[in-house]
Amino acid sequence: MVHHRYGHCKQFMESTALAFVIHIPIILSLLIYLKGKAKRHPLNSLYYPLVFLKLAAGTAVGFIYYHYYYGGDTFLYYEDSVRLGSLCFRDFDTFVSTIFFDNLPSDYHFYYGMQPRAFFFVKILSFLSIFTFNEYWVMAAYLSLFCFAGFWRLSKVLVSYYHLPSVAVLFSLFLFPSVVFWSSGLLKESLVMGCIAYLVYYTILFVHKLRTIHWYEYALIVACIIVLGIIKYYYFAVLIPVLISYISVVRFQRKVLKQRKDAIAIVLFCIVFVVLVFLASFLHPNLSLNSFAQALYTNYIATLRVSMGRNVFIFENFKPWLSSMLPYIPKALFIGLFRPLPGDINGAFAKLTYIENFLVILFSLSAIYLWVKRKFPVSLSAVAACTYVVLLAILLTFASPNWGTLARYKVGFMPFFLLVITSFNPIFIYLSKKINL
Repeated sequence: MVHHRYGHCKQFMESTALAFVIHIPIILSLLIYLKGKAKRHPLNSLYYPLVFLKLAAGTAVGFIYYHYYYGGDTFLYYEDSVRLGSLCFRDFDTFVSTIFFDNLPSDYHFYYGMQPRAFFFVKILSFLSIFTFNEYWVMAAYLSLFCFAGFWRLSKVLVSYYHLPSVAVLFSLFLFPSVVFWSSGLLKESLVMGCIAYLVYYTILFVHKLRTIHWYEYALIVACIIVLGIIKYYYFAVLIPVLISYISVVRFQRKVLKQRKDAIAIVLFCIVFVVLVFLASFLHPNLSLNSFAQALYTNYIATLRVSMGRNVFIFENFKPWLSSMLPYIPKALFIGLFRPLPGDINGAFAKLTYIENFLVILFSLSAIYLWVKRKFPVSLSAVAACTYVVLLAILLTFASPNWGTLARYKVGFMPFFLLVITSFNPIFIYLSKKINL
């Protein structure tokens, strides 16, 4: 089976010279344009090293999946996208029908054809495959660059407006290995994390009136919401209520209270968030809390079956209703934030994962100590970030009881968790003052 998959994906490693000749100048032009759009960026001196690190990570994803996993979903997504893209030239009407109405042609086999969320990603990739002449590496570069662009814009307001230490932002968004790797290349996470970064960035611009948002940026916002809602339902279900609650409270503070009191804002945020979740549960049967628990349980069982008992963790009495989840929430939160640890997994990259999680634990303990010892004020933005991190960590742990899968999915909240636990760390504050970025 391994040798069959290896031979099957060798075609993806073949390069098309024409694709590189055309797209390398385009990518370089986009790099220059992106740098020019973010004038006076606090990390500007590191722009080119960081963006090339991101592009290199996207290439590394392909090589690692090819050499160590002998294929994997990155190549399956690519193969499906090439098939769908070729349909555009062979039968345009069927291509349009497949894109908009999911009328899959009977003479085409798509690996993800029966998985609507995954196939939506394939649809997006099909346009990219047409544009890049079916070149895997160029497609991976564009996805990596999209994610980087979102992080790059977000990092500017985090440092410039919220005054977070520049080294903490640099570490959390651009240098933490698993964040860089799992949000690069031809993976769903590259597209999704770029969308999340853009949504948070534009939320900050809008609510704090930092600048005018243009019509094409609103189009991008709508596109990001649609992509996030379809491809990563759990991310969407947590992020959107958090952002709406944050916007509502800040605007209420500015227009009604006429003053800024973090304690009042935090209480209001919690109330608005709970009300939003409660109201959303009545809008559609699939949004009810019990249906949500059912969806989690379905994914939980599916992951266990696919894993065949390898590299899994078990919630023994977890059932498809909300009340059965409650006793396991502390365990799920700890697993989501801090594990795997030594003894949980084996493999070529296990030690790097252990080191990462050890650093996360160390920074978390230091953040708690500093918060208690020095009594740092708790801000509304920090509470919003923590709400997103905690809820998503719990949900993803229940939905993905496999150490390898969870390590990948953690990228959905890890950048924001790192920002929370490093922003008041004296080491990062000191380095930010001493290093002239």
